[in-house]
Amino acid sequence: MDRNTGIMAGALKNAYQTRPVVIDQGSKENGFKAVTTMRAEQGIGRSSAIYTLQINEHAESPTKPFVFLTNDIVYFGRCTHY
Repeated sequence: MDRNTGIMAGALKNAYQTRPVVIDQGSKENGFKAVTTMRAEQGIGRSSAIYTLQINEHAESPTKPFVFLTNDIVYFGRCTHY
């Protein structure tokens, strides 16, 4: 994931025809947050979509808890910054 753009690549993706909007870069008190929305006419025409990502940057461990939602599917776990 690119912290400046919020774009994720790999198995979990959040950029197709539209780009993520970084809501919060994260700090010692707040997690990193990005949101992507896609209207039906912007995608493959079947439906709209929303993607959200939160990474708890303020966690003191080297791995950070995250939550990623793609419409009604939730992924969660830990990620590592490189």
